[in-house]
Amino acid sequence: MSARLNIGLIGSGFMGQAHADAYRRAAMFYPDLPKRPHLYALADQDQSLAERHAAKLGAEKAYGDWRELVNDPQVDVVDITSPNHLHYTMAMAAIAAGKHVYCEKPLAVNEQQAQEMAQAARRAGVKTMVAFNNIKTPAALLAKQIIARGDIGEPVRFRGTFDQGFYNDPNLPWSWRCSKTLGGSGGAWRPWRPYPVGRPVFAGRDPRSDRQRAKPACASVRCRSAMPGMPAGSRPMPSGGK
Repeated sequence: MSARLNIGLIGSGFMGQAHADAYRRAAMFYPDLPKRPHLYALADQDQSLAERHAAKLGAEKAYGDWRELVNDPQVDVVDITSPNHLHYTMAMAAIAAGKHVYCEKPLAVNEQQAQEMAQAARRAGVKTMVAFNNIKTPAALLAKQIIARGDIGEPVRFRGTFDQGFYNDPNLPWSWRCSKTLGGSGGAWRPWRPYPVGRPVFAGRDPRSDRQRAKPACASVRCRSAMPGMPAGSRPMPSGGK
């Protein structure tokens, strides 16, 4: 068994570059890893762009078509950092090829797609994971322990707040994240929902339903334990947003 885990990275934007940097530094922080992640291949929108970013990020191979990366027999894990609307198609193809999948959040643009992805992974016997590191922060881990021990009794309500201001710059280019077609339904609610809601889920209070409306976007969440919650957040939209 190889001591190296070959990563095939799809997308080399901000998040793709962050993942590439993490793979490069992993052994520094976790020297006892049974397998060390290695950025083996990178795929982007076209061959020239892929080659340029592969050279910058240290990938051995570059693909202008993500399907070629998925079908490369040397790739062990497919890391998906593409726009949200592509996650489902790419992940399903990777699973069908027998690859493990590490996918950026949100996993898909709707629950049905996410369920199909999970079922396909179970049938194929591959490992999958959503890239959401916040549940591993010390604060989230401590909250989980406090709730599990019953230190505060049975939670009956939660309130979460998440504010983000990187769209405040009026000169910032329009982002696919603000597009319903590319980013998925839910508008500004979808990208930041995991922050105020994901931690209660991690703490053992899985949301059972949610209600939302836009302009402004509001939502209420009810967990399986019947505990209601009210997450709140803000994300200013760049000029031209709808």
